[in-house]
Amino acid sequence: MLVPWDPTLAHFLLSGGIALSESELLEKYQKPSLDEVIAQQRELFKKYPELAALYHDIELPVSQIISDMHTAGIYIDQARLKAVQETMQKKREDLSTKLGKQLGDVNLNSPKQLGDALVTALKITLPKTKTGQWSTGYDVLEPLAKKHTLIADILEFRAVDKILGTYVEPVHTFITSDGRIHPTYIQTAAATGRLACKDPNIQSTPIIGEYGTMVRSYYTAPPGAILIGCDYSQQELRILAHLADDKKLKEAFEKNLDVHTATASELLGIPLNQVGKAERAIGKTLNFGIVYGETAYGLARQLGKPVPDCAHILHKYFETHSGVKRYFDNLLTSAKIQGRVETLMGRHRGVPGKRVGEPVKFLTAEQERILKNFPIQGSAADMTKTAMVRVTRDVLPKYPLARLIMQIHDELIFEYQHGHIDDASASKRTTDGLPVKTRAEIEHFCKDVVNSMQNAVALSVPVVVTSSIGHTWSELK
Repeated sequence: MLVPWDPTLAHFLLSGGIALSESELLEKYQKPSLDEVIAQQRELFKKYPELAALYHDIELPVSQIISDMHTAGIYIDQARLKAVQETMQKKREDLSTKLGKQLGDVNLNSPKQLGDALVTALKITLPKTKTGQWSTGYDVLEPLAKKHTLIADILEFRAVDKILGTYVEPVHTFITSDGRIHPTYIQTAAATGRLACKDPNIQSTPIIGEYGTMVRSYYTAPPGAILIGCDYSQQELRILAHLADDKKLKEAFEKNLDVHTATASELLGIPLNQVGKAERAIGKTLNFGIVYGETAYGLARQLGKPVPDCAHILHKYFETHSGVKRYFDNLLTSAKIQGRVETLMGRHRGVPGKRVGEPVKFLTAEQERILKNFPIQGSAADMTKTAMVRVTRDVLPKYPLARLIMQIHDELIFEYQHGHIDDASASKRTTDGLPVKTRAEIEHFCKDVVNSMQNAVALSVPVVVTSSIGHTWSELK
């Protein structure tokens, strides 16, 4: 299907991630009509063949795919939604009552009232904000939670209150007559190319923990269908290993080691088989911190360790992963000279605050963080979008009972109808309740999707995609 030219999407790519409306485009290009804007964009794309290919071969097809996903929607188990809402409302009320007995008549959502009450009730010293109020942010309270159960209860109250108000109660308003919600995906929201989502924003739905499981439990397959999830394993870290050509990272992936365990082993001096859950968590935090350009101060907040200790850990990481250090050093040097950084597929971004291609003499810490992250996260977005196009073009036509209904960054989620099953075969079911014939079909489908996703973009390390099936989103692993 031929998708018409989208001038807003074209400008988003050409400008390095700046979204403009059609009226703003006319002003920006100083043209009287969109046709003339489009003509100029076609000329500009000739300077960037990789970017032009990304626009024509990936972004335009994706615009049709996300339109189809919006039309398909996601089925909601409304009885389960109501039950989850009631359970969490009861939890919030119980926490509110418990905290009220200890703090008095305090509005728990008022930082000023809460700060005053905590200083009075707990006799603890809290830092102050610029306005002179006691600071009660998560970064301040979280380190105190282990010492004071009241603080832990406050943090849990906030978590329950936020999840209820953001991911549970609003869902009712988006359910249409077909029993589904129909989220809208946005291609021009993030400079990295990652899709955003609204009405509702399912991409920010909590994934881990008790409440995440509860929220995802009412996103279900309708009667006669099953959900299938296929997601990339440690996608961004594999991309970093490829971009940096880092010996240690590549070795971990080539040997199919747990990369977080391997990192913890290297930095903490612990044999692989002796790395525990706590040590692995440090390795994981550090690996993702590297991807997102985290500083020693940021790691200190996450790990609860002194800043000098985290600075030492970072130094040791870059000593061990010399390829990563060399890659980032070269990237930032090039960014200052060229005024841009790029993904594997040619998506580009200028130095934040500057136009694409404008050189600079120095970079702020925040500019460095953004520039270091862009090629990694942007390449991951390009890879997932390429996978969406490939699966839609090459796989789905062979399986008319399957359709893509969700994209959660590195994961594609499909709805698969059980199909036409005769009475004899319907009586033979697998342990998960599926007819044997249907289970075989689904396994073939999963294999085809996984193969298509793994070959979307070639890396110098193995690309791994895992698949799972379930009746609810929470059952997908």
